Amino acid sequence: VNEEKGLNLHVHYRKDVFSNDRIQQFLRHYKKLIVMSYDNFREKLCKISLLDKKEYQQIVYDWNQTDKDYPSDKTIYQLFQDQVKKTPDNIAVVFEEQQLTYKELNAKSNQLARYLQTQIEIKPDTIIALCLDRSLEMIIGILGVMKAGGAYVPIDPNYPKERIQYILDDTQAPLLLTQTQLLTTLEKVNHKGDIKLIALDTVCYDKQSARNLSLQSKASDLAYVIYTSGTTGKPKGVMIEHRQLLHYRHWLLDQTHFSLSKVVDCSSSLAFDATVQMIWIGLSIGQKIIICPEETKQDPRKYLNYLEQNNIEAIIDHIRKS
Repeated sequence: VNEEKGLNLHVHYRKDVFSNDRIQQFLRHYKKLIVMSYDNFREKLCKISLLDKKEYQQIVYDWNQTDKDYPSDKTIYQLFQDQVKKTPDNIAVVFEEQQLTYKELNAKSNQLARYLQTQIEIKPDTIIALCLDRSLEMIIGILGVMKAGGAYVPIDPNYPKERIQYILDDTQAPLLLTQTQLLTTLEKVNHKGDIKLIALDTVCYDKQSARNLSLQSKASDLAYVIYTSGTTGKPKGVMIEHRQLLHYRHWLLDQTHFSLSKVVDCSSSLAFDATVQMIWIGLSIGQKIIICPEETKQDPRKYLNYLEQNNIEAIIDHIRKS
């Protein structure tokens, strides 16, 4: 500090971290702060701004022009059906030695949707539970529920019985889709018998029409409900509408390279939110979803071989805390 020449300030900075423009902005702000401390020392801080008009315009208005057009009036299964028309014979989903084309997956989910409508009355936002091991039925079940007009809540079969019971009680789901090997456990949870259990691997729904159903729900209706871990208390159900999923889809495809991947690995639990999102985003743009068997994922060598043999280009994964 020099009383005649004023204040001299030298800035030392890493050029590989900060640009010259950034440092100049910092100096302008610092100078403004010093001037304000003398000229406006009685002024309330809330009325003082370091930004000049140009910076304020850029930060508040220019950088917030993020509005984008996307099909906000559609459901996620409508986008899937649009993709079926484009690539009916492409493989949609694979599990071990089984696979379904887009046309076959669409047909089976249509048949299941019609079957479900014969079992209970399904209105928009009717919640149907799914407790399924990794399988093609897992994908058919999700899509069938949505096409029938309902919303689904995924339940991991590895959850403790108390957590499964809590989710079923909290959602008041009248119907639970599962598999034969899980029936014994779920029947114990459903000891009151107020939930109808359907094993998708044995029930005959293939006599139903395979044609697309009329629109049973709209973009503002629920697509699914996913439950939090409950680490801060009881698990909470997060309700996701179709339009919210579509908004996320638009962001992901616009801001990432996910759409460039043709083959996608699904290794995580159906009850993990990212799994749900990526499966349906992938099926809405023509990707092949390969469901990784549980025992393969648990063995690093088997998993690496699996990724290489299947030419996996993107991974849907969930790292669990031990």
